[in-house]
Amino acid sequence: MKIARLSDRFKIKMEGVTVIVAPLSGRQKLEMTSMIKQQNDGKFYIDKASQEHFFIKHSIKEIQGLKDYDGVDYTLDFDGDCLSDTCGEELLSFLVNTYFTVANAQVLKGVFGEVINPMSGEPIKGIVVERIEKMSDEEKKEN
Repeated sequence: MKIARLSDRFKIKMEGVTVIVAPLSGRQKLEMTSMIKQQNDGKFYIDKASQEHFFIKHSIKEIQGLKDYDGVDYTLDFDGDCLSDTCGEELLSFLVNTYFTVANAQVLKGVFGEVINPMSGEPIKGIVVERIEKMSDEEKKEN
């Protein structure tokens, strides 16, 4: 078995946009699973919108290839180690209609390469997951 270190970074390439993500910590994963609401009839349901927002805020560390409507490169706004609420909302708005969450979930499983559609089992065209290799101490000395 393998485990991702919290310092590991991964690229999710989606048709011209590259998102660099970090794995969630154990506490963050547990916090995501606790995002449950109770309906008026007493039934519980997963608050998917809150989970997605949390996932984006805590996993995204860099983004490339995204511009705002003025043509300016989109820059991330951090609040400590995670994205600000506003930045998280903006990215959620952009990423909600993509396969970002599917790709990021594949990263958490340690599966790289083509992203697989969980419904069809087929590769999703234009979306790839890569692990960013760390430089060895010897490589660092050479640079």
